[in-house]
Amino acid sequence: MDRMEQYLNEYKNELEKGVYHVLLDLWKYTILSTRKIHQMWKGAYVEIPGDQGFFYKRWKRYGREATSSHKSCSTQYRIRGKGPLYDFKGNWVHTQDYDVLVGMKCDDQGVKTTWFQWERSSTMTMMGKWKHLVDYLKFKWMRKNLGPHGNSMYKEGRPMKLGYKKECISYNKEDGSVRVRTLPRAPSRQRRVYHR
Repeated sequence: MDRMEQYLNEYKNELEKGVYHVLLDLWKYTILSTRKIHQMWKGAYVEIPGDQGFFYKRWKRYGREATSSHKSCSTQYRIRGKGPLYDFKGNWVHTQDYDVLVGMKCDDQGVKTTWFQWERSSTMTMMGKWKHLVDYLKFKWMRKNLGPHGNSMYKEGRPMKLGYKKECISYNKEDGSVRVRTLPRAPSRQRRVYHR
């Protein structure tokens, strides 16, 4: 069992349902490294190239309609985040409210790409909206995205891109799009991990 599977098993009940499913899908379908996870939680603007909206369609049900300064060819959604984000080195990263913003890019050939960003402040409360406004002003000043665990140089004009696990995809050579296959395996809640 890898560390991400262990984390998802151990903290499933502490993570908001939407955040859990975003992380589960990323673990199942994409190639994640500890460095990429750190950048995600620092607010990196992340793209999953050519997925034809596969992840967007899966994740939008967990969010509420939203707007942001990011471009999207479809409605954007904010998924409420709450629960521990772990750095896999034994440190808690964040346990307060945050948002996961989800949208979709479309190119001239009709290829759709899901994008998402962990944002430091949730906009669910009035105080959260004020914090988000301050974060936006910091973003404009620093030119870096702000996430629950710091800031990231990966932004809309320079995104971090996630690759797919080989067994999860097939490519359409004509338009360059990717077909993502649904996988049956998910972390089992019955499996217990004991630390020595």
